[in-house]
Amino acid sequence: MHDMHLETLKRAILILMAIAARGKTITYKELALALGLPVAGLNFGERSALQRLLDLLMVICFKRELPLLPLCVVRADTGQPGEGLGPVLQALNVIKEAEWIDPIERKEMVKVEQQRALHYCQNAQNDDRFVHKALGS
Repeated sequence: MHDMHLETLKRAILILMAIAARGKTITYKELALALGLPVAGLNFGERSALQRLLDLLMVICFKRELPLLPLCVVRADTGQPGEGLGPVLQALNVIKEAEWIDPIERKEMVKVEQQRALHYCQNAQNDDRFVHKALGS
């Protein structure tokens, strides 16, 4: 991975861990701006740079048995993660398509993962091992 992309990925992890530790969420636009990524194209057609970064981060979190931090990134209009994460979650066998499509099951799954992120990231504030595991260092 290119050094610039790796640095952006690490910054995204640290931002999302800080957000999760406070029990908050961040919008796609806010995260894109914080990372210096283009905001244009977040809602249309092909996957934006931010969406591709979040897809990669979802896989990393899953493989490292971390909370699914990208689920703390939400749409401003719904307060929920975007539809585009569904295929990634399905490919990882985290959720079935029917569960992602059902708004009640989806909200419950997102809520559980956000709570898991809250607890994990609060512990990370007191123990650097949690941060090192997330950053892969």
